[in-house]
Amino acid sequence: MALSVEDINFETGIIHITKTTTLDKQGKVIIGLCPKTPDGDRELFITELTRPILEKAIENRNTSKENLLFCRPDGKPYTDSALNSCLKRICEKAGITSRVHNHKLRNNFNTRSVEVGVDYDVLKVNAGHHNISQTIDTYTTPQQDFRKKELQKYVDYVKMNLGDLVNEI
Repeated sequence: MALSVEDINFETGIIHITKTTTLDKQGKVIIGLCPKTPDGDRELFITELTRPILEKAIENRNTSKENLLFCRPDGKPYTDSALNSCLKRICEKAGITSRVHNHKLRNNFNTRSVEVGVDYDVLKVNAGHHNISQTIDTYTTPQQDFRKKELQKYVDYVKMNLGDLVNEI
């Protein structure tokens, strides 16, 4: 949520993630000068899905001294709880009744990416993690139909290698 307009370069198609929001000693949201970890400093690609959203966000953004892309009407950064409340309202309107919070968006993105076969190194960099196990262990939850489809790959492999022996067991 520390993304500023200057972090978005439509010409190169890159979003630069170089900052983060954090809390000061009084619990007030502030813009950190760098991400939480060195791997959090990264470049993400602007896709045909994200481009129109970014363009609309820039067009409709509130004014802030940091030129934030997303901020409250008074120009201050959003808190996590404010974002989660907004996400819950959006989900309620869409008929989504499961417990939601902003990290579920990361979970969903990473899970769907794994399911469609996105390379793990790409996934790790996109998530801003040093190790792919952090991304997989924390931000993926394969759905039942995907798990079943993946298990069928093993079944097909065994059947292919054992042939008619499968039916004799």
